[in-house]
Amino acid sequence: MASGGANLSFSATSGTNTTGSVAGPVVVAPQATSASQSGLTFNGTTVGATQNGTFSVIDPAAGNTPQSGTVTVAVYGHAAPDLTTGTLALGNVHVGYTSAVTSSTLSVNNTAGFRANLKGSTGAIGNISVGSVNGIAQARAPPSARHWPPARARERSARASPTRLATIPS
Repeated sequence: MASGGANLSFSATSGTNTTGSVAGPVVVAPQATSASQSGLTFNGTTVGATQNGTFSVIDPAAGNTPQSGTVTVAVYGHAAPDLTTGTLALGNVHVGYTSAVTSSTLSVNNTAGFRANLKGSTGAIGNISVGSVNGIAQARAPPSARHWPPARARERSARASPTRLATIPS
């Protein structure tokens, strides 16, 4: 917010973990607040809940220019599927049997870390189809990120069953 009797006429430049700029001058009247300005983008690559970026705000007419600013964001890693291996036991299937034979002995998990939820699907392979995988949260977060998401959200995701059914059509 500009104070006093002069307009604030600023621009902004990127710093650490940011790129771009806000082309000036952006003019703000005394006792007013500017609208949101586009042009700066966070480009940090470290995964975690509280990643910081910096930028500078410059007004050539101000006596205390430049001023620095900080942006804090959560950066998620890519989902990392982990398929349990083992034998898929379907039992005996008779010729002419019309119902699907299903099994839930295989499961898909999203490996630990600060990761985006896992989702995906696949088409049938021969006579075997696999149900789609959606919204599987990451396994337990590493100690540095355990405060994000909140404990209640982690408990809900831990209770959700990641198991998907394999179906063999007749």
